[in-house]
Amino acid sequence: MHTFEEIAAGIVQQKQTGLLSIVAKNSAHHVKIFFNQGEIYHLLFGNLKDADCLNACQDAELMDYFYSDGIKVSSTGKFPIPSDIIIDFFKKCLSKKKPAGPGITKSAAEIRTQLETALTRQIGPIAKIIFSTIQKQWHASSSPTSQEFQSLIELIAEKIEDASSKKVFTEEARRIIA
Repeated sequence: MHTFEEIAAGIVQQKQTGLLSIVAKNSAHHVKIFFNQGEIYHLLFGNLKDADCLNACQDAELMDYFYSDGIKVSSTGKFPIPSDIIIDFFKKCLSKKKPAGPGITKSAAEIRTQLETALTRQIGPIAKIIFSTIQKQWHASSSPTSQEFQSLIELIAEKIEDASSKKVFTEEARRIIA
């Protein structure tokens, strides 16, 4: 997985147009950074725009991020703060993020991948389909806690028929989220 700084640098160097979104913990909104030909031209966080967005982000716990190429919004003018300063600001905000929950220092995506692998060891290639189905049923926040991962483990374990395999999976899964 690329760091925020690597993704942002790629957008700037390749003069891309799109949306770089950052997940804010305990918020229904993402921070949205809009690029046009490699330059930031608009920021949103809920109904906050540009400078107000930056002020709100100082106190927000920012987590994961993703880029969507080609997305634009209508906005007039050039953003008053240079893109490299804004990127550095968000890089610092992301570097002070807290772990997803008690005892969790891995990313949520990494934990899900490891859980799917543990399931595959117990039931074989069908695990990918079962895991995908279970994830759709699983209700978790954007940055799941230990308890939320524990509920995912329980949902998965219910699908393992062999008692021995179920026990091995559950033990391995608990080590993954520990």
